[in-house]
Amino acid sequence: MLYAPSTCTLSPSTFKVVSAITSVVGPVVTCAGLTPPIGLTWPGGYIEWDSGLGYPERRSINSASGAVLTLAYGAPDLAPGLAVDAFPGCDHSTTACTNFGIAGGTDQMLNYGGQPWIPSINPLAGNPIY
Repeated sequence: MLYAPSTCTLSPSTFKVVSAITSVVGPVVTCAGLTPPIGLTWPGGYIEWDSGLGYPERRSINSASGAVLTLAYGAPDLAPGLAVDAFPGCDHSTTACTNFGIAGGTDQMLNYGGQPWIPSINPLAGNPIY
């Protein structure tokens, strides 16, 4: 799980991008100068802002086109001028894991939870060994 201390071990603060909302239309927000770290993308990540109630509010990013983010759902707080922090997402591929490692300066493949090297062809199919 991305940014989980017991598995992925990446710190979200390493990849945080600070921005401000310039426009909102439902769950679609545009943020000033929003560019993910090199090799990373926004989908699967999230934006976060100060709720003013003593805790942060978060919304998952479903898709992105440049600085335009489509969130999982909107919020009344989302308005032009609101300062937000954006955190890139992960598609759980080895490429994404490698890119996070490059952007964060660590070898993340040691923490990769997938199993991409399992052969797609069963070497025993059609040739039982019993």
